[in-house]
Amino acid sequence: SKFSISIAAKSPQSVVIHFAVNCSNEGTPVKTVSLADFQINPESFAKDVLLAFSAEFVDTVEASQKVKPIG
Repeated sequence: SKFSISIAAKSPQSVVIHFAVNCSNEGTPVKTVSLADFQINPESFAKDVLLAFSAEFVDTVEASQKVKPIG
């Protein structure tokens, strides 16, 4: 059963990250599990993911600014 869909792609100009989870199993073309199966509120889950991602992003930016270029 499929729970999430994710992809990361890098180009010379940017990086794209796509992440999605099923809120329900309704209308899915393959067998899936969803947030509803785990009794997880989709809005709370989304807020938690966004808070964690934004904290990780800030940490990454701060860490990258500590590194001095070589050469």
